[in-house]
Amino acid sequence: PCQTQTWLLSYLRVIGLVRKPIVSMGHHPFVKGRFPKLRIPFLRWSFAGTDAYPALSEYVANEIRSLCKSTRTKPLFWGPDMRYYAYKPSLGNYVVVSGRTGRDYLTFGKAANQTNVPSKIICLKRDYKDEFTSFGNNVEVVCHDKSIDYHEMCEIYQNARIIAIPFVHTHNLCGLTSLTDALAMGKPVIMTKTEFIDLDIEKEGIGIWVESGDEEGWRNAIEKIYSDENLAQQMGLK
Repeated sequence: PCQTQTWLLSYLRVIGLVRKPIVSMGHHPFVKGRFPKLRIPFLRWSFAGTDAYPALSEYVANEIRSLCKSTRTKPLFWGPDMRYYAYKPSLGNYVVVSGRTGRDYLTFGKAANQTNVPSKIICLKRDYKDEFTSFGNNVEVVCHDKSIDYHEMCEIYQNARIIAIPFVHTHNLCGLTSLTDALAMGKPVIMTKTEFIDLDIEKEGIGIWVESGDEEGWRNAIEKIYSDENLAQQMGLK
């Protein structure tokens, strides 16, 4: 279970009413929101009642260590199971963005609208904005009532040249699943820069970071990778 699902159990374990070991997964930073310092005593109590607390990023693992001075946490690197994906080397002919957590479809759409690059935004109806109607013919917006079948989404990714992962400035982990999908299918990535992803996509040569809300940065990154087939292929093969 993730960090939001074991609070009560961990408190009960501290006072001895639960005896079975508890393992929870740290996805997002804990000290955030309004009055963050007031959360700290409750967090420490919860950590004391959790036997192991692996985290999906070094940032979150360090936060747990600083709050409970414990070795019960470590980063748990999340990567794709290559046996699951039907990898087929192909260049693809569009840039696509999907996902749910904190996605910044608007900035991406505005940037893609300034290019001639075929682009797809696949989102839920709750994420639709009226500004999407201003996008040109090269930006296709597809809205669904619920998340589409994962195999169908993987097929869309497979036919893309670039997988884009834009999100608003947030104090949460975002985009990790989409990133692992891109790695598994050999696609270059353009992603909003974040301190919660331990993999440096630029250092590894698999993509480009863009600052949150940087419309010009997104436009330049899209054009750079899409217009250079050799670069796109090299990034996808790493």
